[in-house]
Amino acid sequence: MYNIQDAALLSAGMKTLCDTFGPVRAEVFIALIKQKGFDYTEWRRENLWNGMTAEEISEHAVKAIDERFNELPKSIQRDVSMAAE
Repeated sequence: MYNIQDAALLSAGMKTLCDTFGPVRAEVFIALIKQKGFDYTEWRRENLWNGMTAEEISEHAVKAIDERFNELPKSIQRDVSMAAE
């Protein structure tokens, strides 16, 4: 059984997939993951930061936060701002 946090995460994920791919391709994407036994953790290790140094990963994260800061929940914006002071 799902709790409220799980339901919110699933809803946000589906919205993101549908907004990005459209509803039909989002369904195809999910079907492919289920068929192929996709392991995100393994994929992340092999592909996401492959060949990057810790400094490069950090720079990438800072840039991503800067670019999307206004999209973060206000509580996180406040925490980030306070940590930067």
